[in-house]
Amino acid sequence: VYPSLAEGFGIPLLEALSAGGRLALADIPVFHEIASTHAEFFDPLKPDSMTACFERLNAVAATEADRRAGRERAQQFDWARCAQGVWDVYKELMEEKA
Repeated sequence: VYPSLAEGFGIPLLEALSAGGRLALADIPVFHEIASTHAEFFDPLKPDSMTACFERLNAVAATEADRRAGRERAQQFDWARCAQGVWDVYKELMEEKA
């Protein structure tokens, strides 16, 4: 459960997906970007929305296919790709300054 109102990036989401966990997440853009279809979302300012999210998660048991898909999603975010992305931004900025 991640009820954050604002987040730069949710590493705990990736950890949960990697472990085959089920996610109940605040309905904010970055969490959709990270979890995609591998989570249930709720409005963190509305307790009834969170309750409904838990009910949706409890209504259907996670399958091994669900867990595998979550792990595959988490693998799309790796440190080498992250480092390359940061490097590319710095390189582009330096080229613009030259």
